[in-house]
Amino acid sequence: MKYIKSYEAKFRDVLITKDPEIIKLANIKYQEDEQLIFTVHIQKYNKDIFIKWNNKYMHSIIERIKSRTSFKYTSEFNKAIKNGIITLFDDHFDELDQTGRYALYFEEYNFYLLLDINYQNLFSQYTIINIPTISITSPDPDTCKKVFNVYEK
Repeated sequence: MKYIKSYEAKFRDVLITKDPEIIKLANIKYQEDEQLIFTVHIQKYNKDIFIKWNNKYMHSIIERIKSRTSFKYTSEFNKAIKNGIITLFDDHFDELDQTGRYALYFEEYNFYLLLDINYQNLFSQYTIINIPTISITSPDPDTCKKVFNVYEK
């Protein structure tokens, strides 16, 4: 039996260059240039979706963004999340057929955004989606109803 080893590295970890501009870009530390997004407007349904982050002292979403994604700014992260939520509702709303945990996989950035969705809440005036965490590994199929792929639009 043949085994294949797989390695994952961030671009800055394997970057070999002498160009000071590229080195400067690769070494930018994560910057909180704005707050995490907390509402997304879904044009198709003329509805606002409210996001509740699991952002606590012992579970900092910002620290998870820093360590588990390649984003350099909160604004870039927010743009991707907004695109993901809009994609979920525009393209996959009919697949959200029960209460539970779902995930968005951002292939371009190689991370999963876990979503706890209450099915009945989807039809209320104030739809709230709980986001417990960000993961770099695929969610457990026993606890996650479905994973939706998100592509940059």
